[in-house]
Formats: sequence, structure tokens, C-alpha cells
Amino acid sequence: MKWVSTLILLVAALVLFAFVFFWERKQPTSEEAAAREKRLFTFEEKDVRWIELDHDGTAVRFERAAGTKAAAPAVASPLPSASAHPAGDADASSGWRMVRPLQDRADDDLVNGLARKIAELAAIRTFDAGSRVPSDADAGLQPPRFRISFDAGAGPRTLTAGRDAPATSGVFLRSPDGKTCLVPRGLVEGLDRPADEWRDHSLFDFGAVDLSAAELIRPAGPLRFRREGEDWRLTAPVEDEAAGSKIQALLSSITAVRAETFHTEQEVAGKTALQPPVRQARLTRRDGTVVELAIGGPVEGTTDRVYARIPSRPGVAEIASRILQDLDTAPDACRSRKLFGFSPWDVRSITIQSKGTTIELNREGETSGAAPPKWTAVRPPGLTPKPEAVESLLNDLLDLEASEIAGPAGDLAAWGLDSPTASVAITASTEGAGPQPAGKAAATETAPRTQLVRFGKTAPGEGRIYAQREGRPWVLIVPARTVDTLDVSSLK
Repeated sequence: MKWVSTLILLVAALVLFAFVFFWERKQPTSEEAAAREKRLFTFEEKDVRWIELDHDGTAVRFERAAGTKAAAPAVASPLPSASAHPAGDADASSGWRMVRPLQDRADDDLVNGLARKIAELAAIRTFDAGSRVPSDADAGLQPPRFRISFDAGAGPRTLTAGRDAPATSGVFLRSPDGKTCLVPRGLVEGLDRPADEWRDHSLFDFGAVDLSAAELIRPAGPLRFRREGEDWRLTAPVEDEAAGSKIQALLSSITAVRAETFHTEQEVAGKTALQPPVRQARLTRRDGTVVELAIGGPVEGTTDRVYARIPSRPGVAEIASRILQDLDTAPDACRSRKLFGFSPWDVRSITIQSKGTTIELNREGETSGAAPPKWTAVRPPGLTPKPEAVESLLNDLLDLEASEIAGPAGDLAAWGLDSPTASVAITASTEGAGPQPAGKAAATETAPRTQLVRFGKTAPGEGRIYAQREGRPWVLIVPARTVDTLDVSSLK
């Protein structure tokens, strides 16, 4: 049948077209192919295992940190290795380490950039046999301006860079095979930077999300935090719920501290005021590792820098003094002002006791995130609440924050909480709830949890009232108008 033959030819043509299309997409363009032909090497940036840079007799050596390169070097390095990490160095997980002239984390961006320059190095011109080859003295190759040694899996190789070539954008280079050529000047740009500038200036190689506990030692007294699940709790100077976003911001500012510059111990001897330190931050990672930051006095002749040290890293750093404002945060600023600790999509029921009336509302079905939830009233009989009104009241309650923490609950009668003016109990599923993507089954939920807040008598000042959540032994002050909204009329 002719139509069968036609169909077979059509399918074959489509297959051939698809093959050619996808094959051609993977092939380099003519410009890319020409550029590849000029490259001195065929390896990639990721293949570079170590680099040693020699400038004016000073050698700086970098090695990939343990665990970042699976394959062992095919040929041993002719240079002695110093890549073993110092004992107690909790920051030894970055991609590159400086192992000479000192041992520390290297700036990954800078070293990766150098590895990329080496891997993609292309000749502008090669002085082949028969062409006029400049003398080593004319090319600045004896002595060389830079010597770059490296291993990309085929054993140690060395590039020798000389002076800039007149009237060009290149520099003279002696390749590992002994040829003299011109390469882009970008290869040597920045290679004359001091060794300290090759170090990772981030004092920590982790963030606040990696912490399980933190202790800040300050002149005003210690601050201590402990992570419970994914929430933070203040444990000193008082035990209380913490304002999660503020704690996260505080710890993020600490873990983001960068060194403006580094000094050796000898350079700052007698100047650092680090014995003992003025302030300390002891950060505990989720794996139990503790990393300490010690902060001393101001850097002489400056108003915006202080000295700092991490014991696991060599030397002393200068850091911006604005970190002191974060470290000296008042304890009360770290405490939660929230009355409830639920997210709105987790809530399953609300019970209100106010003005002699009980209002009990239940959410029906799961929260899809697309349609508004449906609410029904168990009490009082005959109430048909508007879903929008219930959601508005719920969001107001969950967003409600106290203006201040009045003090420990102690004698409830003193706060008018033994016979409260009103109370609100919110029940929520505390795990696996929340909006679910269409077609995805809801995660398993834990047993529902209820938080009960009681509102007491009028607090000093205009329009203020005491409130306390059951289980939290602290009394807060909130706007008195909150109680006025706990009424049937607000739900219609």
C-alpha cells in the first residue's frame, strides 16, 4: 500500500532530521573550532589539581581540598605537599586550599579563575622554527616575570611568562613543550597580588542555616540560642521563645563576616586586645563542630575596623566594626513578640470565649492554595460565618505582636489572667500541612496542636491589655482593640 511506504519514508526523514539537528547542536561552531585549535591544552578547568605561582621569588601554592577531586594525580608532584589540614580546622571543605606560604582556605573564585585561564589558554602567535624568535632577554623570560606550575592529570607542567609584547595585547610565554609564543595579557593580570589576597576573606565557610546553637559573649552579658527543629529558642539570659527572623538575621551577619585584610601574629603583637577577647561568638554546627570567633579592640588609626581571630585559621584579621552592633543586640530584641506560632494554612479550628459567648469554627477539607477554605460554625447555633471574615480574623491573630514583654507570669491574678476578659484557642496540624501542589498527595500530619491565649486586664498606657499564651510563662502587652474583634458580628 502506497500510504504505508509514504509513512515509512516520512518517519525515516523525521528521524534523520532529528539526528542531524541534535548532532549539529552539540558540534562547535567554526569560530569555536578555530579557537580550540589555538588552545595550548586539551584539559578542562575541573581537571587542574594543583597550581603553584612564583613571582619575584615568592611562591604561592594551591591544592584542591580533600574530597573535591575524586581521582588521584597520575604523577606525583615534584614539590613537597603541605595539603594536610590543620588540626581542628572546621573550615576545610572549600574547593581550594592555599598550602604555601601558609595553610588556609583559598579564594575559590580567584583560583578557579586562574585554573580556567590555564585550561583555556590560546596562543595569539607561535614563533615556529624559521621565524624570528625573540631572545629570552628580549621576551623577559630570563629571569621570568611569572612561573606557573600545575598538574591537570598528566603530570607537572610549567608555563613561564615574560614581559608585554610591544604594540600587541599579548605577553611572551614559554609553553611546557619549550615553544615561545604570545598569549593574551589576561593570563598574568592579578598574578602579582600579595599572598594574603589569594586567601578566602570570608571568615566562615558556612551560613546560619547550618547552625544548631550559638553563644555570644559580650560585655553586657551572654546571649545563647538553641535550634529546636527549625525554630530558634533563647536560652540565656532568659529562657523564652526567640524571634526566628531576627535570630536568623543576627547569625547571618556573623557568619557573613569578611576580613578586610590579614596580619601575622608578629605584626599585631601587643595591639590586638585579643587576650582575652572583648567579644566572642561560639557557633555550633549541626554536625556538632564548634567554631569560635574572637573579636578584640579597634585597629589603630581607624574608626571602622576591629581585630578578630578564628583559632582554626592562621593570623589575625581586620573586620568591619559594624558587627559589634549586631553582637550587642539587647536580649529583649531577640524574644518573640508573637502570640501564636502557627502558619495560617495549618490552622484547623478556632475557639473564642468572649463576652459570655463561645464561638467554635472548623475548617473543612484541605487547603489547596487555589480556592478559599470553607469554615463552618459548631457554636453558636445558626451562625454562618463568611470565609473571608474568618480568614481576616485568623490572619490578624496570627500576625499580632506584642508591643513589649511585661514580665514573668507568676501570679496570674496580678495580670487579670485568672479570670480572663477573653481567650482564643487555635488548633493546627504542625507538620506536613500547608498548600500542596495539584496532583500531589498531602504529607502525613502529626497530631494537631492547640495554642490557647488569654487576655487579661488593662495595662498601663492607652489602649493596652495583658495577654499570655498557655505554656509560655511570660506576659505580653497587646492592643486592647484585639478583644473587640472577638465577636460574632466580625464573622458575618
